Amino acid sequence: MPSLRDGYFDHSVILLCDYTTDGAMGFVINSPSSTTVDDLLAELGLQCNGEQKKQILIGGPVQPELCWVVHTADFQ
Repeated sequence: MPSLRDGYFDHSVILLCDYTTDGAMGFVINSPSSTTVDDLLAELGLQCNGEQKKQILIGGPVQPELCWVVHTADFQ
């Protein structure tokens, strides 16, 4: 965003989910963390099969304690 002076968003690819006069919501989708899906499931005490080696992305600097799942429309 041209008016944003925070270097966090330099070279970021942002999936924009909502944009209104009140603000915007989106996720940075090109900043991987060191945590995998299996790591997250284990931390939550959920069963994991050890096959989810995909890295979790750092969605952005706002509310980093939240976890969002972005998936295709045909996900079941």
